[in-house]
Amino acid sequence: MAAIVAMACLATGVLAEGPQDRATSFATCTGRWSAVMEHEWLMGRDGSEAEMRRATFVTLLEAAMPDPAVDAPDLLHLRIAAKHALAHLLQQADLGTDPATARRARAMARNQLAPCRTLLLG
Repeated sequence: MAAIVAMACLATGVLAEGPQDRATSFATCTGRWSAVMEHEWLMGRDGSEAEMRRATFVTLLEAAMPDPAVDAPDLLHLRIAAKHALAHLLQQADLGTDPATARRARAMARNQLAPCRTLLLG
């Protein structure tokens, strides 16, 4: 499954060719979908779509990791940083008191998720 998704992503130009680049993309998207999932839960919403997408990226990340013993700590750090950055935007978008700031945060959050949406078919 990971190979098929990776080939499709290469064809669309979303991912670079190397395994480390794929792992970096998958780690970033895992973190971002983790933020969406948790934000949905905190806001009293279902979050099942985000949970499914996050689980898919976890699987892809595990399959794409070139050398887990070496790469796992760096990729985990990347996941956490991506999650934290998107969580901050989602909080500003939904809980911020300034409408202009909330709109900008919402747009930035959408822009951060767009490449991750592109990586998954359907």
